[in-house]
Amino acid sequence: MAVIKSGRTTGVTQGFVSAVAVNGVNVNYGTQTAPVIATFNGTIQVVGSGGRFSAPGDSGSVVLEHESGRPIALLFAGSASYTTTCDIAQVHFNIVPI
Repeated sequence: MAVIKSGRTTGVTQGFVSAVAVNGVNVNYGTQTAPVIATFNGTIQVVGSGGRFSAPGDSGSVVLEHESGRPIALLFAGSASYTTTCDIAQVHFNIVPI
């Protein structure tokens, strides 16, 4: 599936879904010397077309199906090789009025 997103750091980039239901994705939310590792299951992996799909600062970007513009995922991690997203159907917001 061809996808597109607009991120704070990389702007508009295009890519394709390379894998779904990816388990055991480890993300370090700490530092190199004091790692804090979180493991995610059921993720969607995206690869950029002709370069990186995302970079630090793009987290939170909505990934859209390129042809229809339908939201399919929410970007939350990445590397130089691929971007990790979560299925938009699994994202739940708990908005509390102030």
